[in-house]
Amino acid sequence: MAQIVLNVTGNNAMQLGAEEFVRPMSIGNNWQKIRIAVRMMINGSAAITTPRLLIGLCSGAVDTYSSANCVGWAGSCWPYQANTPFYHANNYYYWSNGGAASFGACTKIGAVLTEISASDNSTHAIAGVLTGKASIVSTDIIRTVAGGTSYSVKPNLCSGAQAVTNPDRYSFLRCIEDETYLSAFAATYQSAQGTAGGYSVTGLPQVLDTVSIVWTKSTPTIEICDITVLRFY
Repeated sequence: MAQIVLNVTGNNAMQLGAEEFVRPMSIGNNWQKIRIAVRMMINGSAAITTPRLLIGLCSGAVDTYSSANCVGWAGSCWPYQANTPFYHANNYYYWSNGGAASFGACTKIGAVLTEISASDNSTHAIAGVLTGKASIVSTDIIRTVAGGTSYSVKPNLCSGAQAVTNPDRYSFLRCIEDETYLSAFAATYQSAQGTAGGYSVTGLPQVLDTVSIVWTKSTPTIEICDITVLRFY
């Protein structure tokens, strides 16, 4: 069960282990492009086999990603199809290392999960909790047609160097409000995924109004210090 922990002094965090966190957005379904961003760390220091971190939106707060009757879910997953472990070195977790797709754009309807490789085979990373540092992980979701059932999903990048920069709350917010991640300040913490328009996902509900964050491993847990949704338009 999700709980609030204080494993890093002065930094309350929500801990997830093999579970899903959902929260309806105050803006509801009134958006065209949003960014879901978290400041988080992984509570471990050893390699993790078949991990899955998913961040996205679902339709309503009842039949969400974890339900076999999922109404509809769209977002990003790390790594793509759980095709590579999360390795641990240099105080952070990393995967892909250029040899495999590092993340994907996903949909889930009912019990069926569909994934599109959304990677340029670059290494992606998240800080380990033992360093007391957090990383920014974010994804953009864009409505391609107002009132339609097609969306564009764009996972963003965090390199090993970016993973251990340890942004505070102010730096986190200042970074993610840069829509392109091209400013010198934002580039310290996060980078935009190479495909400018994102990856098209279809067959979804017209209503996506609830944030969903999923971590599939009971051990190690993840710790989320902040969750923020930005509506660009």
